[in-house]
Amino acid sequence: MIGKRIKGDLANLYRLKKKDSTAVSTILKTKWKVVELNGKPIFQPKEMKNELFLQLNSENQYAAFAGYNNLMGE
Repeated sequence: MIGKRIKGDLANLYRLKKKDSTAVSTILKTKWKVVELNGKPIFQPKEMKNELFLQLNSENQYAAFAGYNNLMGE
């Protein structure tokens, strides 16, 4: 919600900043390596040569590698 303060038990965990247009272009088409999930480090077997990643290809498309599966969608 625009202009509304976040309330509740987890409100102190939110840090919101206004993004400029250059920040969005930096996020898009960048391959983000997954290193932690739910506060726990990701275990990746040595035989798995590709790193786990998430990539935002445009404002409504993504690609990801999650273990032995590729994911793509909108």
